[in-house]
Amino acid sequence: MFGDNLFESKLLQETFAELLGMRASKPLECVGTAVESRAALRLAFEQYNHRCAGDTSRLPLLLRETVDLKQLPSLAECTELLHDHFEGETLIPQWFQGVLNYAGTITLPQEAAGAVPPTPPL
Repeated sequence: MFGDNLFESKLLQETFAELLGMRASKPLECVGTAVESRAALRLAFEQYNHRCAGDTSRLPLLLRETVDLKQLPSLAECTELLHDHFEGETLIPQWFQGVLNYAGTITLPQEAAGAVPPTPPL
């Protein structure tokens, strides 16, 4: 598992679908909601898509075969979810709240092929 790209593991295809809410069961209790998982997947897809120069045939297996990208939230929706989800009292360390606050203020590029959100400073 360590050193492997988990997006390339055919063995994880069913678990991946469950995390995204595509199946009735949730495989793990210690992970986010299906909505949060889909938002995280959108962000991962955008990074891979950028690296692959928009050639979706070069995407990892689970991104190519498991996911209908039309069912994922847009980049703008991901930012809104991130911002709204972490308002109020949380157990997030103070230093990381600054990163999340920064991410919530990013003006995202047009959702054209290859557009990815900027990486926040640490």
